[in-house]
Amino acid sequence: MTNNDAPELVSAIVCTRNRGDSIVRTIESILANTYPRFEPIVVDQSTDDRTAAAAAPFLADARLRYIRSDTRGVSTARNIGLAEARAEVVLFTDDDCEVPPDWVEQMARIFRQHARVAVAFCSVEAVGHDTSKGFIPAYRCRGAAG
Repeated sequence: MTNNDAPELVSAIVCTRNRGDSIVRTIESILANTYPRFEPIVVDQSTDDRTAAAAAPFLADARLRYIRSDTRGVSTARNIGLAEARAEVVLFTDDDCEVPPDWVEQMARIFRQHARVAVAFCSVEAVGHDTSKGFIPAYRCRGAAG
């Protein structure tokens, strides 16, 4: 927390490439977060304009920053997002995920309460899906580590 006890700014980065309309649910879920001070950053490495068109309606929300890049690779995109982030606490989620409305708050709380924490992660839960069309990995956190 800052000196005036206002919630600290948190950056939430999502890197994407050629997702088109499927990025909409990710952006919607991030913007629906209840934490009072966060900046969603979308780094788009798409080869066409479908993802940009899908993200365009969300640009009316002043919190959202959209960055188009001709670079390739998720590591490069994450580094671009980190360079653009204005916050000390930076969160990442994938472009095919939906985050819960308290995701930013829960992750920010970890860093507020545990000064020695440098990296934190959370559960990844698969939604209902057609298993004949592919496998969706899931991971359930069992508690905090050291």
